[in-house]
Amino acid sequence: MSLRAPITDQPLVEIQWRETVTRYLNELYRPALTRVTTTYQAKLSDSYITGDSTGGAFTITLPPATGNIGARMFFKRINAGANAITISRSGAETIDGAATRSLASQWTVFRLFSDGANWLIF
Repeated sequence: MSLRAPITDQPLVEIQWRETVTRYLNELYRPALTRVTTTYQAKLSDSYITGDSTGGAFTITLPPATGNIGARMFFKRINAGANAITISRSGAETIDGAATRSLASQWTVFRLFSDGANWLIF
């Protein structure tokens, strides 16, 4: 005789296992949010980066696109004002064909995807 869940009539062990796996996967794949206020070397594990340039303009340098096909990064400027946030390439790689891109105004967003050689904006 096994214990069963009263509503679904599924074995309790199966339900507990499913809940444990779901919690584990949520922790494992939850994207990281990094808040930046000064010059920063981005890591692939950063996933989402918000920039606040209230204290002055600064640059965020991308990790290499080479060898990291499929990597995704998201950048968003969260402050108003004149100080831009520059997104800069790694080495000779490009960002949609350019060496840099600028988050020039509040709420500007870049979604970057690595094709294994360069970063593409989507």
